[in-house]
Amino acid sequence: MHFIVAVAAVFLSKLSAAVPGEEYILSPTSRIIQPVSIWKTSGDVGGATLGQPYHTANVYSLSGPNASITLDFGQETAGIPHLHFHRSTCNGSICKTHDLPSLTCNSSCQGLGVAYSESAAFVGPESDWSTYFTVPDGPLGFRYLTLFLGPGTPWSASVEVQFRHLYFTPQPNVSNLREYSGYFWSDDDLLNRIWHAGVYTLQLCQVRADSLVNHNYTVTGGGWAGDAVARGLDAADVVMVEGAKRDRNSWPADMSVSLRSALVSQNVENLKALKKLLVAVMVLQDPVSGYFPYAGSPFGDFFVEYGDLAGFEAWSSDTYNLWTIINSIDYVLMADDFQFARRHWTQIGVGGTNAALNALYYRALVRTAHFSSILSKNPTNASSSSSSSSSSSSSDQEDRPSRWLATAARLKAAFNAHLWDASASLYRDNTTARGARLHPQDGNALALLFDLPLAADQSAAAAAALSARLTPFGAPAPELPGAVSPFVSSHELAAQFGAAGRTGDAAHAVGGYSVDDGSLAYGFYGDAARFVSHAHGFATGPVYALMREVVGIGAVRDVDVDDGDGEWVAWPKVVGSGLREVRGGFATVRGWWAMEWRVVVAADQDRDGVVWEARIETPAGLLGTVYAPLFGRYTRDTNVFLDGVNVGCQDVRDAFMVGDTAFASFESAPL
Repeated sequence: MHFIVAVAAVFLSKLSAAVPGEEYILSPTSRIIQPVSIWKTSGDVGGATLGQPYHTANVYSLSGPNASITLDFGQETAGIPHLHFHRSTCNGSICKTHDLPSLTCNSSCQGLGVAYSESAAFVGPESDWSTYFTVPDGPLGFRYLTLFLGPGTPWSASVEVQFRHLYFTPQPNVSNLREYSGYFWSDDDLLNRIWHAGVYTLQLCQVRADSLVNHNYTVTGGGWAGDAVARGLDAADVVMVEGAKRDRNSWPADMSVSLRSALVSQNVENLKALKKLLVAVMVLQDPVSGYFPYAGSPFGDFFVEYGDLAGFEAWSSDTYNLWTIINSIDYVLMADDFQFARRHWTQIGVGGTNAALNALYYRALVRTAHFSSILSKNPTNASSSSSSSSSSSSSDQEDRPSRWLATAARLKAAFNAHLWDASASLYRDNTTARGARLHPQDGNALALLFDLPLAADQSAAAAAALSARLTPFGAPAPELPGAVSPFVSSHELAAQFGAAGRTGDAAHAVGGYSVDDGSLAYGFYGDAARFVSHAHGFATGPVYALMREVVGIGAVRDVDVDDGDGEWVAWPKVVGSGLREVRGGFATVRGWWAMEWRVVVAADQDRDGVVWEARIETPAGLLGTVYAPLFGRYTRDTNVFLDGVNVGCQDVRDAFMVGDTAFASFESAPL
């Protein structure tokens, strides 16, 4: 149910004048960062007091074997540590400053180790390249930094060191790290923290293109380094990677989450970084089959070179190939980058066994068919866009969209005929005996998200069935027993909002445990929590979902605005959310969008007594649709005002086209 509002000036004057929720921003005010406190010491350490606030002037002494001090930065960070060495001794000799940190003054002396950990569970004297930094933007993501002397250090050896600061290196092309192009605030503290944690995560995952995982070391078992350069990119390019810690790779599937979250948070720089991700993937396309690889360069280079040895080929994943196609189209529409589209359309436009794969296939067919029509009408040209394919005729190119849509229609019918389980109100994993008993999270979430159900009541039933499986740890993935997948959960969150409007419960379940607990380990990875980053782009689904479904704004046609709704849509999921006040906005290439609403109790208590007030700011002249939430039994006895004029109410989900001016305000109240 829905209804609309005219906002009093005391509630909103100008939506973009201030930034609500600024106190939740996790991004640093400066690139010069200090630790918060000393978290732990071991062995013979002087000058350190546990738990006390850190002071940059403090000088710490470490003496003998296993001496260590661990600094706590209070949250995930990344960058280059700056140390000042005062003096050191080893077998009675004093090292010069330039001998440190490797302590080369005596062959029997060991170097000062520097170890990094995101989690308190892994704090210890272990680190790759502990005293030798070759990566331009410094160590990977961490919260705890440990300075230590190894177990073989002579008892006579000691070092006095002062930790000056950490130079924060993520998103190196941004001057003001706290200046977002989007904002979100609600009267729910946890939702606010979830949204801002997601935005900060995206920031941590934007790094230089020459600081990616070097798999020459992982293949040989010789350690770990983050100094590889992505093919197709310059070293100084900034690219969005999947994890701030060790998963500094370009994964096209995970981009399906980070792309939408990027749109509503730090739009311009985020989308540039995601464009670089696509380039790193496309440079490795198989020239024979047209397939895209599992991952972009440099990780994709590993698949190309060693894939057969590992038991799979670089271009053998239908899933990642389809995600690359879908995300390329969505990127172009979000960034309005049709020059990129024309340059790469011959790559995208060329070329299932379970529910998730078939859902992706359906989405790719529909998106590609629709996008080819958009591209043909867009006047933007690029020098390399002479034709879609030198071997295909013009009539064949024009006929492709209709063939794709016909295939999609057949797939949708077969998908429901073979996989829908009415007794469970969910889709089966596949048609095998075992698969028929499994109702996967990924297949069902993607089916809802990509409009595979045949009717609205079928969508609602599936959404309710998924919602019933939520746990305090998040949304479970039965296809991965014992696991919670932030990636799939991000898609389930979007599907839940769109299908059923389960605003609070879904967002709390998907993001709450990650934000409040933080001790994450995903059992379906063989190396447990050691590889997983606590800042992972595929976990940022709540950033977009809260903006699109709670604030209510959709601003990109053919991505989150349906054709019948005009250039934009405002459809907040108010009823059942438990929220009383929400504010949010973001910038796109077309301008500024914002919406703020609140629910108040009217003086007249004879009926529902509930009034929804809202105000919307959009680029002037763009016609859009507002869906008004209607409360209670009296949905047809509701006054709806648009800029003070009563526009009536005809249905329980009424829509109003607005957009002649930049501002529109609404009010809905009982008669």
